[in-house]
Amino acid sequence: MWFILDTGAPKTIIGSTTVNRLKLGSSKSSQPVGEFATAVTCGMGNAPAETIQGLRAICGGLPLNTTSLRADIANLSLSCGRPVDGLLGNDFLKNKILTMNCANRTLHIANTSGTDHAFLQNENDPILVKIATQTSPRPLVFLVDTGTTNSSIDLQVARRMNLSLGAVRNVNVVGGKKVAYTATHFVGTYQGRPLPSQIIAMDLAPVSLSLARPIDGILGMDFMENHLIKIDFHKRQMDILPKPGCQ
Repeated sequence: MWFILDTGAPKTIIGSTTVNRLKLGSSKSSQPVGEFATAVTCGMGNAPAETIQGLRAICGGLPLNTTSLRADIANLSLSCGRPVDGLLGNDFLKNKILTMNCANRTLHIANTSGTDHAFLQNENDPILVKIATQTSPRPLVFLVDTGTTNSSIDLQVARRMNLSLGAVRNVNVVGGKKVAYTATHFVGTYQGRPLPSQIIAMDLAPVSLSLARPIDGILGMDFMENHLIKIDFHKRQMDILPKPGCQ
């Protein structure tokens, strides 16, 4: 099965077509998904979600949770230009270390060996990083989201930073479609590596609400695809590693 690695998704999602093919049972979700009782945001809009039981699958030699969510992700397949069976979320990733070499299209997944309860008590928290800028009095807090193609910044933060805004378009985030702008001349770095100078600006308040904490932006694959990335879900941190052959 083909899954999108989505560090911004709290739960693993299996597409309805794949659930039917595997003949898995499903029921209405009794647990909230983000800020929604029975909905998830994926692809090109919000979709009703149900709980499924009995999934037996492995990724990188490690078993997925037997309980996941079912949702119609047909639009996600359309946006990817190929069939997608699901999204691999943080319920699977929470005790793992990911090493991503996007240039070579390779991913290594391993279990963590740490047992520090100071970290374990926060195992369901999102991965957040601090972005340094020259025009903000404090570092900006970005959500690491491998399920997002383009990095984005909260609209109010973009205006405070006096970024030039243009090219209005609609995008999908938690809460539904939002008006988004293209912000140019953004200057920000993570661990000394620059973020894209062109970034999407939109209202990220619904995302902050779903995470139960404020964020200033989302770090997407347009940044990560240029680096060798290590994400430690036990320590809740992301590091940029030297590429092979580089000092």
